[in-house]
Amino acid sequence: MEVPRRPRRSAVRKRYDELGSDPEDDPSPNYKAPNAGKTRKKRRVGELGSEAKAEIQVSRKRPRRRKGFLEKVVESPLELVFEIFSYLYPIDLIRLSRTTKDLRALLLQRSSEFVWKNARENVKGLPPLPSYMSEPYYANLVFDTHCQCCSQSTTLVQWEAGVRYCKRCLEYSGTFTTQCPDLWSPLLQLVPLFEQKVSVGRYSDRIRSWLHVPSIRLLEEESHKGFGDSWLIRKNEELSSRRANARALEQWAKERAADRSSELEAVRCERFKEVTDRLTALGWGEEIAKLEDVSVLKYHKLVWQAKPLTERIWTNISEILVGHMRSQKAMRIENEERTAIDRRCKLFLSMYQELASSLPEIPVIPRQADVLLSEPFSVVILNTPLLDAVTEEILKEPFVHFKEIAARWREEKNCELQGVLKKSGFEPKLNLATTFFHCESCASRLAYPDVLRHFCCTQLRYISDLDLKKNRYKALWNMPCHTWYADKLRFDQVGFDKATAVVKLCGLDPETATAQDMDDMNPRLTCLQCSSTDRRCIISWRAATARHNHADTWALLTEESDIQQAQELERQAKLHEFQKMYPFEDVKCNHCHIIKARSKLPPHLLSEHDISEVSLEDWTWPLANTLKLRLYETVMLPKVEPEEEMSPESGSALVDNRSTESAVVTKSEGEDMSTIQEE
Repeated sequence: MEVPRRPRRSAVRKRYDELGSDPEDDPSPNYKAPNAGKTRKKRRVGELGSEAKAEIQVSRKRPRRRKGFLEKVVESPLELVFEIFSYLYPIDLIRLSRTTKDLRALLLQRSSEFVWKNARENVKGLPPLPSYMSEPYYANLVFDTHCQCCSQSTTLVQWEAGVRYCKRCLEYSGTFTTQCPDLWSPLLQLVPLFEQKVSVGRYSDRIRSWLHVPSIRLLEEESHKGFGDSWLIRKNEELSSRRANARALEQWAKERAADRSSELEAVRCERFKEVTDRLTALGWGEEIAKLEDVSVLKYHKLVWQAKPLTERIWTNISEILVGHMRSQKAMRIENEERTAIDRRCKLFLSMYQELASSLPEIPVIPRQADVLLSEPFSVVILNTPLLDAVTEEILKEPFVHFKEIAARWREEKNCELQGVLKKSGFEPKLNLATTFFHCESCASRLAYPDVLRHFCCTQLRYISDLDLKKNRYKALWNMPCHTWYADKLRFDQVGFDKATAVVKLCGLDPETATAQDMDDMNPRLTCLQCSSTDRRCIISWRAATARHNHADTWALLTEESDIQQAQELERQAKLHEFQKMYPFEDVKCNHCHIIKARSKLPPHLLSEHDISEVSLEDWTWPLANTLKLRLYETVMLPKVEPEEEMSPESGSALVDNRSTESAVVTKSEGEDMSTIQEE
């Protein structure tokens, strides 16, 4: 057998100690060796000279170690030792038996059994010693917390088998098994079991039974020696007694764990109470009382501990807890500010909605966020102290100046739109029929003043956490939209070219004709490319500017009967579409100018205006609904004969003076409707 080698470092250390040193040869304290800091390779003992070998044998004698308390206990009279041990608990005896060999020999001898018994009786409610266990083993099984196989800490105990195995050793040590097909059924019923709850999936579990392998082998050996009815009866009685003891021990362990948990809970609560008292003494009592959830302090990692609070501990944690209370105070103030602003914003929104629906003479009014951040609303909502209540009476005064605020806002936004036109090199005239804007976000073509209510221009922007601490952004967070901005708008060159062609076709000057002039004229155009062999595609001037590029095939419709027929078809399509539109889409009542959802308009007309059936005269699209520019503006009329269409009396003029036969493109009805729905 190979002798294990001693580590070289310890051998060198021992050799150095054995050599010793002479006080006369020691250098002075101020002396520094020339090669200090460098490690020098030491020679082996066999390579030393004869003088060095002689010095090794005259090595200095080490002082004798001082005796510890446990060694003195062993040397004390046994009566005194046993009297001391009688006041201990079993776990104390277990730990003492693992300290020195003398104590282990003393405690594990049979004559010391009464010591373990006295210690066991000191434990309240502990079941009596089972007949198949010794006192030390019983104490180790019940009170030790380590696996008997791998020595890892575990709370899992196989009471019926009388062992303590962790989950891993239970499965891989070979001491337990889940099946034993070779064992005879009567013997299998005598094997101690351990039932383990195993999770199956996320919300269910099952019971897994483990058989004690040493008990199986013992039963097999005993059955070979003398198997009979009396033996089976005796083994069944032993198993019944074992299971009764196991149930009693398991119940005691659960109660002990619950008592221990309650004890630790009491210590934690007492520590929390003392921390609260000390913080109150430092001036934080009012802040603790204002905490919405006291758990932010109670369950702090430095507070919720099962350790009594001492002066030393408080000195170490007081600064941290005071800083924690400062942060909680800042959060509370911030939440109170947010709550107060939320309450004021809700009141403002309800009053804004009532006022906005009662101002039909103002074509475009600023959105909620723009009004909120303008004076005097910002002064009342954002700058009023949080402890002061903002009521409806206080908010009525700023709403008196709403028209002036709307006019001022309109002028500011007009300047921004004119700046967009100037960047593209065009004359900044917003009211012209040829002025269109392009939204880079949704690719929509927008005219003035509809661009002032476009959704993308009031879309909520990103707000950082730092900005959210300011009252301005706290209020914006409660608004259904952001303030209006023109960052996503560009001048629409394509729309300008189309509108110029339409205005020229109608006989007006594109440089002076306004959108209102075109609306008053209300012309209808025929798109020859979108027409079929038997029907004509009739569009309004706004639809012509929004459609695809067919300007070279437009013709002005001047026949009064055709215009009236097209307008009637538009009315029917609009009424039909009213029934199919989304219930939440807004419409405007023409009688009181209030804006309601489509589903709420019929009840409103019946209760407020005594109108039982909705007609086109009862409602219109609100200005915020940009779909009104594209819906119900394209209808199909029966086509007249070609010779009648080209006659001077027909009043139709082609832009490019081409014949109708060459301009008409045959299309199916489905293609016509898809073209209509495309816009």
